[in-house]
Amino acid sequence: MAADADELKQQFLAVVSHELRTPLAAVVGYAGLLRMLLADRLTEKETTYLDHLMAQADQLQLSLNQLLDAASLQAGTLGLVTRRTAPADVIEEVHHALAPAAGARRQAFKLDLAPALPEVRADAQRLAQVVQALAGNALKFTPEGGHVALSACRTDGRLRVEVRDDGPGVAPADRPKLFRTFSQVDMSNTRPAGGLGLGLGISRALIEAMGGQLELAFPVEGGCVAWFELPALEVA
Repeated sequence: MAADADELKQQFLAVVSHELRTPLAAVVGYAGLLRMLLADRLTEKETTYLDHLMAQADQLQLSLNQLLDAASLQAGTLGLVTRRTAPADVIEEVHHALAPAAGARRQAFKLDLAPALPEVRADAQRLAQVVQALAGNALKFTPEGGHVALSACRTDGRLRVEVRDDGPGVAPADRPKLFRTFSQVDMSNTRPAGGLGLGLGISRALIEAMGGQLELAFPVEGGCVAWFELPALEVA
């Protein structure tokens, strides 16, 4: 019975996600088109409304993608296309994409890449997804005016990527929940940050599928450090 229930849940997640993706893609596409075509004719308030619509549609699209990933992970069908990848390019693109949101919240979002980072065997798209999930979480849970640092270096034959923030951290009793599917520390209707609670669990599964390790650490001085390591490739 439990196996049947799991299979039904996976089918439900996959069907719902697929059915919602097509109309959502139309919303995102037409909103972006309106933003471009009417840029010179919109009032400041109308521009704000349209930007808010696009941001919420992007968040919904992310949630749907996470639902599909969660269903694929549970079914064992989440495939990766791994190849030799330069991580610096991936990390810089993610930082560039998230910087405007950090600026809007007056957060210092620092990027620190060590010179000559090693290449890794990875799915570049999935690697970017993990970096974005970790950095996005840090920005989301760090108060306005806070600090988030995204860094990468080589250590003991491995690539290490870290996201460090000075946010509130997580109470020790709540930490075991962080990698559970559909789990957030605060699941109340008034929780300050949204999301399905899928990002960390999916991120860990992706990094492990690429031969690496992903963990969280909570320094005594506060905040959180999310990090992962992947085996470095030797110079070809």
